[in-house]
Amino acid sequence: MATLNSVTTRLNAGSVNTQALFTALQKMALIDSVPDTQSLLTPTEYNDVAFLNIENAFYLLKNNINYLVRISGQYKLVDLMGDKPVGVSFFSINESGVSAVLDSYDAKLNEFETAINKLTEIFKLNGFMEDK
Repeated sequence: MATLNSVTTRLNAGSVNTQALFTALQKMALIDSVPDTQSLLTPTEYNDVAFLNIENAFYLLKNNINYLVRISGQYKLVDLMGDKPVGVSFFSINESGVSAVLDSYDAKLNEFETAINKLTEIFKLNGFMEDK
């Protein structure tokens, strides 16, 4: 079962990872500027504001991932198998109960993390990033 802390930690990590991808593109002069980043989420309560901030972070992360996918397509970047990265979607979670909402967030984060990992792999294969 997902927790509020695990969801926000993973969202924050996704934001940091997409910013690293944008920075790599900027260093290669493929984009002019790095998009704004979401401030780190640190909810301390299960309330409407916390969940609204989480949803906003999901939408921003989705937009950033899809922007990276568009840029990858523009430059025809693919992995070793010739596969292109795939965009992600996010719609407001319509569940009742905190645990059901958090589990839905967890499932969506799995999709986002897969997309970010694929983009990272493609960027490394094409020489835009180095292994750490």
